[in-house]
Amino acid sequence: VVAFLLSHVVAADGVVPQLQTRLLGVMRAVVTDSVLEQLLPLLSSHVDELKTQSLPEAGSTEDMLIHTLFRTCYAPSMAPQLANAKQAWPAFLEFLSGANGVPETWGSVERAQAYVQQLSFEQLAQGFTDGLGSKAVAQITSCLIRVAVRGNAYVMAGGVSLRDLFNRVQLDAVTAADEISAIAGRLGDDENKSKKARAASEPSELPELATLLEYVQNSSVGTDTALVPALVSLLSVFVGADAGRHGTQAYVMQLVLGMLTRVFEAATAAHIVVPESVVRVDTIVQAIRTSSSPQTHNQTLLLLAAVAAQHPDVVLHHVMAIFTFMGANVLRQDDEYSFHVIQQTLERVIPPLVQHGGSRAEQIAQAGPVLRVFVDTLTHIPRHRRMALFSTLVRTMGADSYAAAVVELLLEKNVARVLKGGRETDDVLAFTLSLTHELEAAQQLQCVEQVLLDVAALPADAVKNTELAAGIVQYADVARMSGGELRTFRLVALDYAHQLLTSRQFGSKLGALQGAADAQLSGTAQTQLQLIAQLSAQHAQVEAGGLLDTDVAARAWKQTVQLAYAVLDDVNALMRLQLFVSTVVQLLGHDDLKVRRKALALANTRLSEVDARTADADDVLKLLAPVAAVAAAELDTSDERESLACKQAALLCVATAARRFAAARPTQFTDLVAIISGAHSLGATQAAVASAAMVALAVLCDQLGPRLIPMLPTYLPLVLKHLRAATAQLETASADDLALLI
Repeated sequence: VVAFLLSHVVAADGVVPQLQTRLLGVMRAVVTDSVLEQLLPLLSSHVDELKTQSLPEAGSTEDMLIHTLFRTCYAPSMAPQLANAKQAWPAFLEFLSGANGVPETWGSVERAQAYVQQLSFEQLAQGFTDGLGSKAVAQITSCLIRVAVRGNAYVMAGGVSLRDLFNRVQLDAVTAADEISAIAGRLGDDENKSKKARAASEPSELPELATLLEYVQNSSVGTDTALVPALVSLLSVFVGADAGRHGTQAYVMQLVLGMLTRVFEAATAAHIVVPESVVRVDTIVQAIRTSSSPQTHNQTLLLLAAVAAQHPDVVLHHVMAIFTFMGANVLRQDDEYSFHVIQQTLERVIPPLVQHGGSRAEQIAQAGPVLRVFVDTLTHIPRHRRMALFSTLVRTMGADSYAAAVVELLLEKNVARVLKGGRETDDVLAFTLSLTHELEAAQQLQCVEQVLLDVAALPADAVKNTELAAGIVQYADVARMSGGELRTFRLVALDYAHQLLTSRQFGSKLGALQGAADAQLSGTAQTQLQLIAQLSAQHAQVEAGGLLDTDVAARAWKQTVQLAYAVLDDVNALMRLQLFVSTVVQLLGHDDLKVRRKALALANTRLSEVDARTADADDVLKLLAPVAAVAAAELDTSDERESLACKQAALLCVATAARRFAAARPTQFTDLVAIISGAHSLGATQAAVASAAMVALAVLCDQLGPRLIPMLPTYLPLVLKHLRAATAQLETASADDLALLI
């Protein structure tokens, strides 16, 4: 039956076209090889006739016949036969390709080609590709891409457009990857040619590649992980190519980077891990270095951020190259998109860096160079973006662990400007304070305490010994600082702490905590006392070593000690009285005698400030027992000089307390007489301790009066003993000795 109908279709050609059309309509559902064998020559002959005459009018008998022939030969049901047809399939691709380029004049041949091309478009739009294999679909896609590149698509009014076809024809991911790899291979081979050969050729791969990539990224497989190896391979070709060779290269490179970024982001969202073996981070980093396009820079950083979400360790190996580039380029840009790129890079790349943890030395080795990139670039970053950028940096790194690191590096930068007399010195310090104010009060305290600890760990003078320099664990480059830079760094750091602790912003945040930061305040006070003790020892060391050979050095050390005491006063002022008392009591048991002595000085100051008629008196007098215990303790022979100073300071506190509170609270102070009259106070063989005890006892007697009469046997014999010794000393003293005593 099929053969009979086909014979009538062929026989009626040129005689009864209406009969041909009707017979072809009957045969549309027939799927046999004989249909193609018989009808394809008939279709080709009609197309050839069109090339020598004008096109048939729309809806005419000839027009209807050609349409019906085309739809019968290339019906969707014929797709399985077409894929293997030796003549019909190449003919269809030829019909689809249309004219070879855009003709200057439209003759009958070009019009015939455009006419048949539109018929091909219409068939593709009817689902013609659904029954084809991936290879045939790839051939159609390549053909459509060439049509798009040449711009020779002839679209009739109301006809099917290329956009419609690209939306309808879908490549599978593997086939798309193969197509991309094939073009990448041809481009790679072209790059291996000599420069002369490359200059002589004008390859069309780049425009076709751009169209293919646009098509794939907008298709349903645009985020398929199967594309990654091909895209990475293509990227490596561009990285090794001459950047100025093709005008479209930068655009195609951005397409590749954008597609890779979307693939990784989609995979991460779907909890799919792209194999690490196909990720070439070194190639991606090289893409940054070889391109001068800001758009390429931004797109590459976004890709690295997306890769870091899946393979942080791989990206971590290149972290310095990434951030060094950012410091030299992207950080200096002043546009919203670049700032968004920086934030994305920080939030994705930084966390793996800090998650490794480790000792502080390891943290400094890993994070220090990255932080320094941002700090060194500070003055080149637009002013209105600095705070947002550094806030993001500190938040991403972790304020608890790295806020102090950023602050110290900023202070180090300020040191150089102070020594050079730069006008922007105040700006850097003001920015550092403003950045710290962005933190919570507890984080600010933690930051200040860490800065003070690091100041206490500074060497007294410039480090000249290599081994000693290697032992310094600081974010600031202390090992390379001169003596003057070290002194300035101390001053700048203490000035920062002083300004922060006395600022209104910090005070209001601390007040809102309602005592929640008491433990941190107490720790800061202890740290500062240790710092003062350390500074005092270092001052004595450099003075004894003859290092204060200039007025500038001597003045700097004096200012440093004064600022250290000012910071201690700031911390003292922030502490509630109960917290102050508990902190001092704790410090009186400190192993360092210098710290004990400084704590006693603080206690003496607070005792002299509290009014005996207020409720605060009950709290501050809780210091009496531990202070008296220091006064009555046995002398520490390991550091006799400092121990004597502590006992004198403790007895001075007792005298101060007695002068202000003994008259109102006699019972509490009467018990102190026995302690002060002990063998290691009033009974001590050291004149300095005994004299201090007699002063305290005199104040007690003055304030308590007759209440001490029952205790006369306790202290009077010791007082008389010291008086007799003093009288005997006067009697035997020479005139010169008496002059000195007077």
